[in-house]
Amino acid sequence: MSAIEVVIGDGSVTIRRSGRSAPIVANVLGIDRRPDGEIGRLWLDRLVHRAGEVWDGPWSVRGAVSSILEIRTS
Repeated sequence: MSAIEVVIGDGSVTIRRSGRSAPIVANVLGIDRRPDGEIGRLWLDRLVHRAGEVWDGPWSVRGAVSSILEIRTS
């Protein structure tokens, strides 16, 4: 598992991985909010993960052409 920090900005996200000095920046194409108004899912404009990669922390990631970040509910 990779320790990941996701920082949501104005129309973009910055992703920092443990052990890597350079952050990954991607534009947000869409946001899905939960009933309580909090962000539940983010659609990004590109891949920010590797195939089969599992993230440690509150975010999960999936996608083949672009990354979809989803907050874990449990």
